[in-house]
Amino acid sequence: MSEAPARKPEAEQTGAGLTSLVRTLQVLFFLLRVTIIVIFVWLLFSGVFFVDDQEEAMLFHFGRLTSRVADPQQGPTEILTSGRWYWAWPYPIDTVKRVPARRSVTIRTEGHFWPPINRNAASAATASIRTQSLVPGQGGYTLTQDANIMHSEWAVTFRVNDARKYYLDFFHDPEVSAKERDITKQRGIEALIRSTLANAVLAETRGWSAEEVLRSSRTVRDAQGEEVVESLRANVEHRVIALVEKLDLGIEVQQVNLIDRQPPMATDAAFQRVSEAAQIRDEVVRNA
Repeated sequence: MSEAPARKPEAEQTGAGLTSLVRTLQVLFFLLRVTIIVIFVWLLFSGVFFVDDQEEAMLFHFGRLTSRVADPQQGPTEILTSGRWYWAWPYPIDTVKRVPARRSVTIRTEGHFWPPINRNAASAATASIRTQSLVPGQGGYTLTQDANIMHSEWAVTFRVNDARKYYLDFFHDPEVSAKERDITKQRGIEALIRSTLANAVLAETRGWSAEEVLRSSRTVRDAQGEEVVESLRANVEHRVIALVEKLDLGIEVQQVNLIDRQPPMATDAAFQRVSEAAQIRDEVVRNA
């Protein structure tokens, strides 16, 4: 009968366990150091951001606008200029708000004065639409001087020339977080500019006849009694510029465009006949 193997001394087993534990702790502490270094490097480089050539930026520290040195000759400034690198703490400590400063932005009326149907629809569908009347609350329109309804689509192109006014002066609630302020501000500014364009269109078209709106021009007499050709688009643009300057939105209106205009679908055929008759009349007058 073979003898049973001798058991290891208890002290030797304890020493082997401690050695294994020490090695495990060493590996864990090494991984912890690596993790701390990685997090530090991430914090260091994740806060680096670049302001593009066509924008400006503002830095908010816990929701409060702070200053940075953009140019050593000018000192600290709240508006971070383009073409430079900056550093900020990661969100939610710091928040960077970018504003389109050197590029044009276009906002359309988006159905304020347009019917809720596609004018380029199939002829069969268009024929059935011609017999329908306007439904209140669906689509939009403007009223002309001769009490006619006209549809039109407009767009305004602008550029931000004062980032602080454009972003801050419209919103002053200190209890709203920086993230919520960013979302509300963007929607609010676009809605305000769109409403400004709509108000200018309504104020101008009320003094034009339906035929003049379709031509988008008219002939009037100035103070000296001379005939002058007025443009509907140009007049609306002048009204938009005046309203923007009055509201002091921090933007520069570059152009207002009349994208399209049309009478109601139910009266489109009648307007076409009137337009054709006017062309024939002008041709007869010229021949005479």
